[in-house]
Amino acid sequence: ADGSRAYQVRDQIFDIGEIPITILITKDRYEYELMQDFCISGAVKDVYVIFRNSAGEARLTYLLTNTECAMGKKNAFNRNSKEVDTKKYTLLPEFVEEVV
Repeated sequence: ADGSRAYQVRDQIFDIGEIPITILITKDRYEYELMQDFCISGAVKDVYVIFRNSAGEARLTYLLTNTECAMGKKNAFNRNSKEVDTKKYTLLPEFVEEVV
């Protein structure tokens, strides 16, 4: 992901850039392994992004069409700080549209 790719958004906005995602690595490692498989496989998928409020209710939903996933760096756990074990990814969609 070098930032040179332009994206077309269906509401006539262009070049939305890359969408950063940070995954918390938990004991079950489910989300981490899901994203790792997506990234390593090189697959192109449609992805739904759901923004929720503090009560867990869905407020906004977006469909990212023909999305690729690029791998970012891992933040190792540090006992002396408040940092947690996380992994960063970047989603590279071709189209983005709000789902009503």
